[in-house]
Amino acid sequence: DGGIQLSDGVFKITKQSNKTWSLTHPVDDAITLLTQGGRLTCKFRLSGALTNNQFGLGIYLYTDAPVPDGVAMTGTGNPFLMSYFTQTTDGRVNLMHHRKAGNTKLGEFGDYGNDWQTLELVFTAGSATVTGKRSHRG
Repeated sequence: DGGIQLSDGVFKITKQSNKTWSLTHPVDDAITLLTQGGRLTCKFRLSGALTNNQFGLGIYLYTDAPVPDGVAMTGTGNPFLMSYFTQTTDGRVNLMHHRKAGNTKLGEFGDYGNDWQTLELVFTAGSATVTGKRSHRG
């Protein structure tokens, strides 16, 4: 619940307190990220005052397609090709990997602020390896 507005090519998502929300987009052949590689780039910014342990941006991509031969997924259960989110901790914005066995911190965007950030996820062809790149722009 909340609201989603599009203005000048930018989505503004307003979330109601204690409510879940999502913005979805269909993907035709997600498994090609594993076979051919690829990248997802997302620019985002968080608004308002710092709240510790606040969830920011989350990117999740599930597939029920068979995993190609030679590609080993880590973890258990059905493969999520993407399960990443940002979270504030100790005044910083962190990139996290959502995992069944416990979330893993992959890196930091730096000190919390309302500036634009860029998240880029790069998939290596023929493997389940994903490299997260983060940048901070004022």
